[in-house]
Amino acid sequence: MKNLIVCTLGNKVVPNIQFIKEKQTSGCDYLFITTPDLEKDNIRAYIKNTFRIGKNELPPTIVDKYAAKELEDELQKRDFEKYDKIFVNISEGSIVMINSIVEVFKDYTADIFFLPDTIEYMVQVFPKRKRGKIEIERKIGLKEYVTSHGLEMWDGKLSGISMEYIQKYLALYLEHESPRWKILPKLRSYRSQKGGCQISLIPNLDIFLQEIDFPLEDKTGRYITKEEIKFLTGDWFEEFVYHRIKDEFKLSENNIKTGVTLTKDSVRNEFDVMFFYNGMLY
Repeated sequence: MKNLIVCTLGNKVVPNIQFIKEKQTSGCDYLFITTPDLEKDNIRAYIKNTFRIGKNELPPTIVDKYAAKELEDELQKRDFEKYDKIFVNISEGSIVMINSIVEVFKDYTADIFFLPDTIEYMVQVFPKRKRGKIEIERKIGLKEYVTSHGLEMWDGKLSGISMEYIQKYLALYLEHESPRWKILPKLRSYRSQKGGCQISLIPNLDIFLQEIDFPLEDKTGRYITKEEIKFLTGDWFEEFVYHRIKDEFKLSENNIKTGVTLTKDSVRNEFDVMFFYNGMLY
């Protein structure tokens, strides 16, 4: 026998995607209880896309959010006896819907939960003997949050240069005493050049790199990569902010990214640094 995950949908998708990630098992089925308005907003489609839910989705129950009798009738038509375990999330939906759902699934001894917006924990509300807070073991990440809102995401690549050197570069940049810093506008013109360039192509670049003690990847000192050019001409500040935020909030690499591009409905937006913390996007 397999498990069933039941989600009552609403305008907030985070409680449901966190619940699914925490409770999903190989081969489990999914039942989404939703409304015509939420279907128009593609809430269910976004959640399904996040977890690649396909043939394991049962036909959704779509009713008006105040149609308690209709909702109960629709659920009573289902065969829930075939499932080993049933996990129900009532974090979203109207009070009318939630009451009806609880009444139906209590008869199947389902485990019923509620998640706060911060998704720091789950609260089990039924059965009574199991009531209480439960720690979440498998937390969602930045990409899952973004995808569940109907966005496509691409992120950049860190230079690999240490935070120790980034702080050193910041101090040198703020002093800005050497006239050789004027070389940066010339170097910036090579940012889009595939593969980087030979250092000798830019007069005095070799001296500048020596002055700032830059850790070139090419140990011969003859070549500078595209990533290194981007770092020197601005990306160093993105990486400085990235490391400060990551360390301050103790974030995993899955929850903070640099050079992020988001697209939705052919609209493209770029963000220097993006992170996900306590159920919120920053």
